[in-house]
Amino acid sequence: MSLSDSEQYFRRIMDTSVKMDGRDRLRIESVLKDRDYDFVAEALVTLPGAIIIEASGELKEAPNPETHDLAVAAISRLAGLKIGPGFIRGAKDILGIVEDQNVIMDAVVEIARGYLQLNDIAGVPLPEDLDFSDARAVRNFELSIRPEFLNICIPFKEGIEDTFEERGVMLHLRPDIYGPRPGQINRIRRDKVLEAHIFKERIWISEYLFDDSHEMVLEISLDKKTREIIEINSKPFRVPYHNLCELPFMRIHELVGSRLGPDFRELVIKSVGGSTGCSHLVDLLLEITRYLENVYNNE
Repeated sequence: MSLSDSEQYFRRIMDTSVKMDGRDRLRIESVLKDRDYDFVAEALVTLPGAIIIEASGELKEAPNPETHDLAVAAISRLAGLKIGPGFIRGAKDILGIVEDQNVIMDAVVEIARGYLQLNDIAGVPLPEDLDFSDARAVRNFELSIRPEFLNICIPFKEGIEDTFEERGVMLHLRPDIYGPRPGQINRIRRDKVLEAHIFKERIWISEYLFDDSHEMVLEISLDKKTREIIEINSKPFRVPYHNLCELPFMRIHELVGSRLGPDFRELVIKSVGGSTGCSHLVDLLLEITRYLENVYNNE
């Protein structure tokens, strides 16, 4: 099966940048572009505090732009909303998002994800004696300032730090993730590329993620009619806790035979999520399959 032989092809690029705006604010921009949409969302967010001060959006291209006017105009009303638990539901309520406006919500969610990648959002200064060659010490510091991370994914599984030495866990994180260098403006950039190739009997979808701490790819082959996963592969090229974060990727094949549908989210979390999983891999799996359902329907 050659990708060049596909009957239909869909591709989306999402690019998010996080920049300092003064000493205690971040300006975050998310650009989403595919063959139908060209959309930019921007927010000014307090650091720390996670409160959106102002927000705006510009829909440059869409099949029916007038159907998005109210949602785009409502982006300014995100001001006052806090990034954190409940953010997605709160944003959807404010924007009045309906199914064909997912492109707007996708960009808004990327803004939140960009903010949460920084570790100075708790407002705690980085200890001068923190050794970035000591993965266990950095992991424990992260938990001390962000206790909500406990059991969210495998590096923060309770008690797993005791295995770091025997596993040879190495840290791949820059110190400026925890606070800007003097005069630093650009903090984080995250790029995503989503693709879908539609064949006569199969669908091939993929997503590539690259940011300052991660680089990974996910590829899925589906039965076109049943949406059953025939083949699935993922590879982490770069992860924050090397020799540990890679482990959930080895379980990805547990999803072979499952079908996209109402129960798929639960299956994904059970297979590669939770305290022994990878939250980024979960996001990729749910995002790429949702993207497919948004751009293509064979019924």
